[in-house]
Amino acid sequence: DFDKPNPKVWELIGKDWEYKDGALHLTKPTRDAAMLRLIKPHPENFELTCRYTHTGGTTYKSVTFRFDQSKDGKYENFVYTSAHAPDPKLHVAYTRNGKQTYPPTGKVSRPIKIGGTYHLRFAVRHRLVNAWLDDELVVAYKLPDRRPNGSISLSGFDATVAFDSITIRSLSDELKLISPKDSPKPDRNPKHSVELSEAKLLIAQAEIESIEATFKADCARFRGTSKDQSLQVLINDAARKEAELAIAKANHDL
Repeated sequence: DFDKPNPKVWELIGKDWEYKDGALHLTKPTRDAAMLRLIKPHPENFELTCRYTHTGGTTYKSVTFRFDQSKDGKYENFVYTSAHAPDPKLHVAYTRNGKQTYPPTGKVSRPIKIGGTYHLRFAVRHRLVNAWLDDELVVAYKLPDRRPNGSISLSGFDATVAFDSITIRSLSDELKLISPKDSPKPDRNPKHSVELSEAKLLIAQAEIESIEATFKADCARFRGTSKDQSLQVLINDAARKEAELAIAKANHDL
């Protein structure tokens, strides 16, 4: 927990950090080295879970969890979430010789939002990384290599963040990780998810309108108003609503 400083466990680097309300806050967005670094090396195979809130930011709005980190920062592996539009995401990436690489197969688009609180969990066994967001397995990725005796650190990049709690422990032999070929295939485009929901809503609305129009036409027939021009209007309206329903269903299936 982050109720107060714990210098025997964590080294606080940079400024604009503040302990308040039971959390550690990075209060100003920065691209400089501002991080909370674990003093002792982490186990080779480990599991990390953290609850945190994206509280703000400027451009990239990223919250980053590094491991295997060298003292000079030129070697590291990391998992981060970003609220950067137009593609908020969770990403597994790495740095070699000071150069960062963002492999497409390590990325999954997720609707990360400012003000959102998230529960990140990732497990590392040798080169294999599995990552969960809010208890949903979203990424399986194999790193190109690992180095021993590195550090774990938490930071924000162009972001403000509140870290509520964190747990780091050796990975249980009983926890089975999945390989990248078995990686889940969630919808990688939040925009598409919204469009799909909107299409389903249009279908529901069209079904209601079609039923109502057909009911009105049937009632008019029952009342014997077949010679009334209003009956033909109702029949035409029912046919139109039925056609709109068919179009909505067709658009949903595209």
